[in-house]
Amino acid sequence: MRRSSAVYRLVLTSLLMALYVALSYLRLSFGDVHLTLASLSPVLASFLLPLPDALTVAFLGEFLIQWLHYGLGYSTLLWCLPPLFRSLTISLLLIPYRKRGDDVSRHPVFMVLAVLLGNLMATLGNTGLIALQSYIDRQPVSVTFFSTLLRFLSSLGTGVLTALLSVPAVRISSRFQERAREEKPSARKKE
Repeated sequence: MRRSSAVYRLVLTSLLMALYVALSYLRLSFGDVHLTLASLSPVLASFLLPLPDALTVAFLGEFLIQWLHYGLGYSTLLWCLPPLFRSLTISLLLIPYRKRGDDVSRHPVFMVLAVLLGNLMATLGNTGLIALQSYIDRQPVSVTFFSTLLRFLSSLGTGVLTALLSVPAVRISSRFQERAREEKPSARKKE
């Protein structure tokens, strides 16, 4: 199984999208603040897949989450943007490593910092959307400020946990990919 294989990419993209949706149901909710590990899936997609596939996992996964949790509304597509910011940030930071053919799993400090920066971008996107939606819904800023502050802090905590979990997950996947490359392809039967 090679990383550039179209079937491998399609299967991994589908699995990570399904994992994203499934992890979104495992959450602790405190009003508007939700603690979940759902962001682990797009983070792994950013490390394991090319940029278009990572963005697909982030966008379509978040769209399904929004649809299943909240239904379709005027802002559904807007709420799909912050996970794109996370995946885009991480994938862009990985470009130098990918160009050199370097295994990013050997650089855990970089991985953690990339995930934290990606999470910060997603958090800023979410904060902007909260402000925009409160403006559209004509809610007073004082009502949304405290909620936004709590969401920002919980997002940073979730980002640290996601970063720490992504390092061993990417290492395991990298080892699996190395072993798969080392194995000789089986001889095809002639019919």
